[in-house]
Amino acid sequence: MLFLDIVGSTALSQCLDPEGIHAVMDGALAHFTGIVHAHQGRVLQYAGDNLLAAFGTNGAREDDVERAVRCGLALLDAGRALGRQVLEQHRHEDPNVRVGVHTGGVMLGGGVDNDRTIRGITVNIAARMEQTAPPGALRISHDTYRHVRGVFDVDPQIPFTVKGVTESVRTYLVLHAKPRAFKIATRGIKGVETRMIGRDGEPMNGCRRSPVGMETRAMPMKHWMDWRRSRSRRGTQRRRWPALSVC
Repeated sequence: MLFLDIVGSTALSQCLDPEGIHAVMDGALAHFTGIVHAHQGRVLQYAGDNLLAAFGTNGAREDDVERAVRCGLALLDAGRALGRQVLEQHRHEDPNVRVGVHTGGVMLGGGVDNDRTIRGITVNIAARMEQTAPPGALRISHDTYRHVRGVFDVDPQIPFTVKGVTESVRTYLVLHAKPRAFKIATRGIKGVETRMIGRDGEPMNGCRRSPVGMETRAMPMKHWMDWRRSRSRRGTQRRRWPALSVC
């Protein structure tokens, strides 16, 4: 879930007539909607100068969360551009945007707005992420962060309470996407790598291993095929291990 709020719109409305504020706000929301669509998200609701969008409503995909965070960063860039435009055209202190993202299950549809009605604690937490984000910033929850760890540079924040949630919520301010992102797996224990078993006699990734387990020079494909055939002629059987159940 992604929430966006245009900061400073109330002050701007005191300096512009209704037609002027309508042109600025509607133009901005239309541009923000295009950014959401470009990241394959779906805008569900508009409320004044706020926007609510969701990712994965038409079928979950592995990169839904990453696209939502990238969309949030793109919205911040668009908000800064909006501020510069307002300052140039209306000589008013530039408005800005703040964005919040949270990941979790929701109930979509079945309400007064038909398929755009969305309910669940996920919506409340996402709204809280936006409300507590500084102007010009993107705040994400830990439930979102664990899906994109290693893809973005973030600044961990002090946990705070959210109404309806028993434990304090850990959050992060997203600074920017890393130039070469390598997503860190969310399964297992962070910082602990498990070696493969029963494969010590085989070359790993096309490389030979020295007696102390360090990789030496690469093994050409022809040599690797000859090595496999020699094993087959000797009748060497690969060691079998019992199956493991993992989750």
